[in-house]
Amino acid sequence: MEINSFSDMGIIDDPKILIVENESKIQKIITTVLKSNGLKSCSVKTLSEAQKKLGEINFDIILLDLDMPDGSGFSLIQKAIESTPISIVVVITELNNLNAAIRAIRAGAYDFITKPFSILQLQEHLGAAIDEWKSMTFTKKYQKYLEALVNKKETELRSRDEDLDRVKDLIVKTLVNVLNLHYPETEAHCTRVAIMSLRLASFLDIEENVLLKNLEWGAYLHDIGKIGVPESILGKADSLSTDEWLIMKKHPLWGYSILENIDFLQGASEIVLYHHEWWNGTGYPLGLNKKQIPKIARLFSIVDSFDAMINDRPYRKAFTYHQALEELQLFRDIQFDPEILDIFTTNFEYIVDSLPSDEVSLPKSEEEDKKNGTAA
Repeated sequence: MEINSFSDMGIIDDPKILIVENESKIQKIITTVLKSNGLKSCSVKTLSEAQKKLGEINFDIILLDLDMPDGSGFSLIQKAIESTPISIVVVITELNNLNAAIRAIRAGAYDFITKPFSILQLQEHLGAAIDEWKSMTFTKKYQKYLEALVNKKETELRSRDEDLDRVKDLIVKTLVNVLNLHYPETEAHCTRVAIMSLRLASFLDIEENVLLKNLEWGAYLHDIGKIGVPESILGKADSLSTDEWLIMKKHPLWGYSILENIDFLQGASEIVLYHHEWWNGTGYPLGLNKKQIPKIARLFSIVDSFDAMINDRPYRKAFTYHQALEELQLFRDIQFDPEILDIFTTNFEYIVDSLPSDEVSLPKSEEEDKKNGTAA
């Protein structure tokens, strides 16, 4: 049942009461007192009958005489508690047998009444037992209410998080589409490098979902800064002039400036900013070296260069996989992290398996690198 408010917990019903007493007179007195308070009860005169009743009904309050004709009432205390965890057991014993009453309390009984007792004493003990049961029942219902409320909120939050993730993915796709309008050769390349980056990451110590999402988003958005590069430069078939190359080299900084104020893309912006940094420190835009460059950017640099080489470019045909791997090795310890490059090389058949085809030319960032003596 779904609980929407505290009132949905419902009213606490009257307790189900079992009287286990072999003396008819005492049994009648207890029954009469209960009836006068509007409470129903069930009465038995032997332990065997009581055990049978407990097997049929979960009683909330049990009035139990410890001295029964067919045995000691102690055997019934544990059974009563096991059958209903919040059941209240009130034992009845002779005045001269207080030790038995104390033992019963230690065994789990709530209270004891000694014979002979007055009507007033019985009412007081019964009233205390019923109040305790109501308190325990209310607490249990309230606990269930809180658990249901927490579960409901968790479900809402999970749904909201799933919706939020879809919105974030849509924002990333929209940004890629904007770049694709400016420079149409982007989409297939971004899809391939995202796939290869996640596959390569599976062989590295990159397991956190957040890091993997940053890697995926960063792969899709790595060239978003090219929105600021004139189309005359992006579409140029010949080698870039010095001035044109200086403009092209600004695209990582421009891309980073686009993403830096979007909170969920802070991690992805590391790839955008650092994917042209080189292992030996001669890359751009900041000239970082070795492990100053974030791992996801070092990983992506290899994938980005490899994809550039295995696809047609305006000035050359695509490399074979073998040629591309050889080219990557030429820039080992220069452009690329040697450890990550070894892992890529060892597992490249899995990494490049069933990649989407490229029906158009690829983005220019790797083309310019090649023209300027880099691996891509």
